[in-house]
Amino acid sequence: MKLNDPFGRVSNRNQRSYQSLRDRLRQEGILDTLAARSFVRNMTITAVKLLLLLLGVSLTLAVFFPQLHTVLIALNALALLWVGTTYFQTRMHLNRYLREECRDV
Repeated sequence: MKLNDPFGRVSNRNQRSYQSLRDRLRQEGILDTLAARSFVRNMTITAVKLLLLLLGVSLTLAVFFPQLHTVLIALNALALLWVGTTYFQTRMHLNRYLREECRDV
């Protein structure tokens, strides 16, 4: 029994999300290390583009609505936290997939 997850809910949810990602990667034909690394690179590029789009929209809104600076900062922090944790969790699952499932070309 773990003190930070006494009923195993977090680990069960992580296991289900890993299995879902693993099944999806298999469906897409990502079975080797090279294809998985290419997927990681594309995912990183997409995350950076999403964050740049968020920054651009926020700066535009800040110029047109200066009274909303506090709200925009809070929303940006929340979005950054969400994208960051999702990205980190997915990278951890992908690293596990590389270790357990991928075979070299």
